[in-house]
Amino acid sequence: MKTALRACAVAALFPVLSFVSLSSTAQNLVPNAGFETQTSCPAVSEITKAAPWNSPTMGTPDLFNSTCSTQNSPGRTGIGSAGVYCYSVFPDNREYLQVPLTQALAAGQNYCVSFYVKRTNFRYSVSTIGAYFSMDSVRQQTTSYLTYTPDIESPVGTQLSSATDWTEVSGSYTASGGEKYLLIGNFRNDANTVKAVANASSTDSISYYKVDDVSVTLCTTGISEVTAAEKIVHVYPTPASDMLHVELTTMEEIQGIELTDVIGSRVAATIASEGSNKAVVNTSALPAGYYILTVTTASGRMSRKVQVSK
Repeated sequence: MKTALRACAVAALFPVLSFVSLSSTAQNLVPNAGFETQTSCPAVSEITKAAPWNSPTMGTPDLFNSTCSTQNSPGRTGIGSAGVYCYSVFPDNREYLQVPLTQALAAGQNYCVSFYVKRTNFRYSVSTIGAYFSMDSVRQQTTSYLTYTPDIESPVGTQLSSATDWTEVSGSYTASGGEKYLLIGNFRNDANTVKAVANASSTDSISYYKVDDVSVTLCTTGISEVTAAEKIVHVYPTPASDMLHVELTTMEEIQGIELTDVIGSRVAATIASEGSNKAVVNTSALPAGYYILTVTTASGRMSRKVQVSK
């Protein structure tokens, strides 16, 4: 399992290269993922109007609709969004969002998880908002924090401070098998919540975030061990350490090279041309692990898995 705020670092490219981002067609297992379907205009604390979303505790998360006179607040996309307290004046008080997945997770499968948050302009920001997968529906009869360890969490050292831009929280999760519910919120108590003053003029000593565009998909970005691309795109050494050489077994010209991690985020890597059908990728600054190399030619795009070791 790994977690990260998704930040796509732009690679340094040699002049002839141009890139088209990888796209995923994997099915999103989160129903009503953008809170777009609502039974009527929401009032405060009416998350259940965006079924099947609900609260796993006695906390009262909010639902917003940009077309309604009540709870009129823009989402990241579409008309809907939700909101939860992540820190409160009441000790360890929290709110969470819960949703049943459209199908249970499969054991051993790697799932890409993503959702977006934006701070509302109260006094505090926090750095720990996460997601937790549960086998069963959670129903806690208090407003206290949930004592689960999140499966995905934003980095502790990075405050989610923006009140103008949406920040993506994302990561990958390897399923135990049978997980049927997803919960989102701050799973840390007050003592372990890293907060900061984000709006010194506010006397409301709380931290509240809007949430939108939740996604859980099977990570399928070119991870197969043997593909047709491997017969055309030759890479060496395997695994690579400081330099990865790329050579096409055909005489086609390389028009572009892109290196991404296994959840599809582009990573920084200097790429230099060694001829029309050859290139070298500097991997010295990359952590050890698996990456997806995508080569663009006049015939199309070919992706294959490569390994970096240290």
